[in-house]
Amino acid sequence: MNLLQIETFLEVAKAGSFAAASRRMSLPSSTVSARIKALEDRLGVTLFRRTTRKVALTSDGQHHFEIYNEAFELISSLEARSVRSEDLTGHIRLTVPVDFSMPRLARMLGNFSNLHPSLKLDIIVTDAVLDFVDHNIDIALRGRAPGTDSLICRQLGQEKLGFFASPDYIAKRGAKLMEANFEGCTLFDPFLQAHKCGDLTKKSVPSLLQTESKELSKAMAVQSQGIALLAQSLCENEVQSGELVELPCEGTLPDLPLYLVMPSKRLVPQRVRALIDHLVKQNRIEPHDPAKEAME
Repeated sequence: MNLLQIETFLEVAKAGSFAAASRRMSLPSSTVSARIKALEDRLGVTLFRRTTRKVALTSDGQHHFEIYNEAFELISSLEARSVRSEDLTGHIRLTVPVDFSMPRLARMLGNFSNLHPSLKLDIIVTDAVLDFVDHNIDIALRGRAPGTDSLICRQLGQEKLGFFASPDYIAKRGAKLMEANFEGCTLFDPFLQAHKCGDLTKKSVPSLLQTESKELSKAMAVQSQGIALLAQSLCENEVQSGELVELPCEGTLPDLPLYLVMPSKRLVPQRVRALIDHLVKQNRIEPHDPAKEAME
């Protein structure tokens, strides 16, 4: 079986003409025609109905196209899988927000580096929305607004919010805090959305220190300066060490979306695809946008 003949047949069928197929394959038209004739002679069937401008598959041609196309897709898949993890090389540039949970990021990227020891990761920690082309960015992790319609995004999941305070602050304020009563308490709300939490925060006292920094809000809570509304993942180490306690919450707090973003209309290198797949697996990503199919 001549695989070059079959590959040429598939290209002609997809392109709709011999001339278009020759351009796509960077081959002379005579070579394309010769390969198709040789395949037809070998199979003993006519694969195309020819006109002066285009060709169409015969019933035999359609039958063979379906079989060959499925076989070539399987071959391509096997070739992609045959590249061993340790063989992937090169650089990947990734941006993450300043307030992203660094322990969580360290776990994800540490596991990835163990799987692909020859890949080099360049992590840019910034809240600036960097241009993918100007700054040579491969992937970005972003919250809330992922970017423009020209970008491809997938949702990494939902960040759960919670109210956090130090044991000393809770001890000074008494049992009311553990009953979700924040009356008279200082609240650090870097998301500026505590008003969405119903009666829970109506009687709280916003801090004179207003900031969008989650890390600063967390530091103020650790220092017993008030209660901070933060993502649970950002406080997991402090909760484990006993520096912070998550307070009970009446009602439902809004979730924070986290997106994986990359530029569209661009070939995805296999090393970048490997990182995307890893993040998908680590975060159990759910589909966010139909445009995500371009990343698969």
